Amino acid sequence: MTPTDFGSRIASLRNEKKLTQTELAEKLNVSTQAVSKWETGAGFPDVQTIPGIARILETTTDYLFGCVKKQQKVMVFNVLEGDGVSTGRNYRRKYEAELNDNYLLHGWKVVQSHLSSTEEMTYMMVVIERDD
Repeated sequence: MTPTDFGSRIASLRNEKKLTQTELAEKLNVSTQAVSKWETGAGFPDVQTIPGIARILETTTDYLFGCVKKQQKVMVFNVLEGDGVSTGRNYRRKYEAELNDNYLLHGWKVVQSHLSSTEEMTYMMVVIERDD
């Protein structure tokens, strides 16, 4: 993995999230110049900063380093809250709309989904991926 490849992945993911270099820098508590340096391939971020980059950009460190060719995201949607009076239909439409509008229409595929409940809520975990 070259610094240029690593930087290209950061820039691409940052742009997908519609973040500026300044906004990413603020979230990471680094300078805008540092983010620019990474994205242009002039260097790597500090090793302690890399997990934060992955978290903010909703990816894995393996993807940032090019260890995997597929990018994965894990999304959790609240399907049903409270005492069970609600049918959860509004929440279902919300997560289906978000998946369709933001991901499935842009090359992402659902690879795993899981419905789970606690006393307080029912939620859907969805894992999506796409080829690099």
